[in-house]
Amino acid sequence: MQTNDNNGYYDKQSEKEDVYFLYARKSSESEERQVASIESQISELEKLANLSNIKIGQRFLESKSAKAPNQRPVFNDMIEKLYKGEASGIICWKLDRLARNPVDGGTINWMLQKGILKRIITHDREYLTADNVLMMNLEFGVANQFIRDLSTNTKRGMHSKAEKGVFPSRAPLGYANDKYHAKGEKKIIIDELKFPIVRKLWDTLLERRCTIDEIHSIAKDKYDLKGVTGRPVPRSVIYNIFTNPFYYGDFNWAGKQWKGTHQPMITKVEFDEVQRILKGKGKPSNKKHYFAFTGMIRCGECGGMITAENKTKHQKNGNVHHYTFYHCTKRKGVPCSQRFVREELICEQIQKIIDSIDIPHEFTEWALDVIREDNNRDKAARDTTLKKYQQEYSGHLAKLDRIKDMRINGELSPEDFNTERTRVLADKDRTQKLMDELDTDISKRTFELEQKLNFAETAKTKFTQQPETRKNILSCLGSNLILKDKKLTLDLDEIFTGVRTASKTLKKLHSRLEPVKNGYDKGEYADMYASNPELGA
Repeated sequence: MQTNDNNGYYDKQSEKEDVYFLYARKSSESEERQVASIESQISELEKLANLSNIKIGQRFLESKSAKAPNQRPVFNDMIEKLYKGEASGIICWKLDRLARNPVDGGTINWMLQKGILKRIITHDREYLTADNVLMMNLEFGVANQFIRDLSTNTKRGMHSKAEKGVFPSRAPLGYANDKYHAKGEKKIIIDELKFPIVRKLWDTLLERRCTIDEIHSIAKDKYDLKGVTGRPVPRSVIYNIFTNPFYYGDFNWAGKQWKGTHQPMITKVEFDEVQRILKGKGKPSNKKHYFAFTGMIRCGECGGMITAENKTKHQKNGNVHHYTFYHCTKRKGVPCSQRFVREELICEQIQKIIDSIDIPHEFTEWALDVIREDNNRDKAARDTTLKKYQQEYSGHLAKLDRIKDMRINGELSPEDFNTERTRVLADKDRTQKLMDELDTDISKRTFELEQKLNFAETAKTKFTQQPETRKNILSCLGSNLILKDKKLTLDLDEIFTGVRTASKTLKKLHSRLEPVKNGYDKGEYADMYASNPELGA
């Protein structure tokens, strides 16, 4: 005969005295990654049920977070069946598997107080209707506070990473999240496979050869570029690449733009030019004039910036000529005798510098093959060295733990503790720095060499293009640009000094081969370059 208790709930305890519901839950969220898997929870709980001589009526398995109420359909189904009297208790790994929020925790607490639940069994204790509920409330409170503290600490940790210049989220396409370093010390590194591909997409847009849709097709069909899911990269991702300041070294986070410590893929000048292309569909900007070399060159006499202006000359025969002149802005209080310089004269001087580093396409292909072979050898050595550094780093952390224990146990005086701790921290930081440098040196060097070789090969042709392209080319050639007595000088990029030497030798070689050049294949060019001691493999 069916009976109801004081609260109107159907009581089947006489029929289901030893029937329990097994509840196992694991969230994929970071705060529960260390919790035992659902399979291991079931295995341990079934052993516990056998030892306690209780029968498991139904298993409720769930992969959901418990930090918010009414988000777990399996849990809600179990509660509903408990109210119907289909079981007298719950067996679970720990109490926080049932609830991590005050609403669900209150429901469990209420059911136990009213006898709807006769017993809750976990791997380390039991909860009964006759128990004081204070302990259960305390445990549920701890679980809830853990979630709240975790959220606060997570936000604080992300903010701290942003302040250090590290993007606190998933790296955009072309980059990767560091997996080598300890938590709190991870950074953004380049994806060696995707980084050069994404850079080529930027170049394609900068050269105005294709629309966004065409670049999307190139990314999918030519480069087989995949997104984070492993599927072909969608158009929206391609568009977001071209509007993301991350690629020139900054990043947006929490409503603010931060300066990143990751390796930029492009320059700020290139990024701004792409924004202009996207907004104006490649049409000229609203500025009346665009001067290619302003904001880059200083006067060699007074140190002032070089500016520019247009002049128009009307001849008596009706012809009209337009000229662009560059001149010093004349620093206040500093005398300067420098005169106007026509843009054509500056361009001629830049062209001579470009000619001095000009290299043929065949040499670029050969040199990149050599670089990649060297890089593959370096990677093997890097992995071995990195493993050694990681072991050293773990050893430093273990030393820190040991000296802390020794201080707590009174084996070290405060002075000795501080001295030893300072020494170990210095060793730890040194090893950390070595790992950081090892992570970036090989990839950065390879990327820079590839970029510079491609630049040396194409700069001569590109310099005849639009003023924005000329500006970018001049910025890539070197630094410390000085204009004095109508002569432009600069500190040539270190990599180009070697390219300049190779360029002279290459021009001699190719001039001798010119009559039979079409008969040469890639392998013969490679043999010729490799056998020439002036080029250096």
